[in-house]
Amino acid sequence: MYLALRRGAATDAKWLDHFFIWVIKERLVTDFPHAGIVIGDQLYHATARHGFCKTPYTPERWELWPLGDERDAEVQAKADALIARGTGYDFAELFDFTPLKWVVKVARKVPVLRHWLDNLLYCYQWCWLALTGCYPTRRVTAEMLLALYAQRLLDRLERAGK
Repeated sequence: MYLALRRGAATDAKWLDHFFIWVIKERLVTDFPHAGIVIGDQLYHATARHGFCKTPYTPERWELWPLGDERDAEVQAKADALIARGTGYDFAELFDFTPLKWVVKVARKVPVLRHWLDNLLYCYQWCWLALTGCYPTRRVTAEMLLALYAQRLLDRLERAGK
């Protein structure tokens, strides 16, 4: 299993995809506007066009960080369950990165909207869930995922040294 971060748009990206990538890179001040988890030859990720999905992994523009294979089955089962329930892309939560974050807070207080919002993920949220086993309780960025990866790597090295 690998944490996968992509530096640019997909090779088959349309003009709107390029625009969205630019907005994410500029607003989040990140080199990695997209993320996913690779298990075997499959990439699990959330996209604006397809929601949460599984696609064949192709290495163009991706950087991989190894996570080990101890939790492959658990993470894959969670991913398959998210796909089966039709988890969509969480545009709403991306408002947390803007002055419009109050819109999401208000929407979460409405039961019907809360149920709908709870069935959405954006790519960084999915990776956080895969890495920690817990849904994020705050916004997640690519740099937060890298910090979590680095901390886990240091913990693993420390345990191996003892």
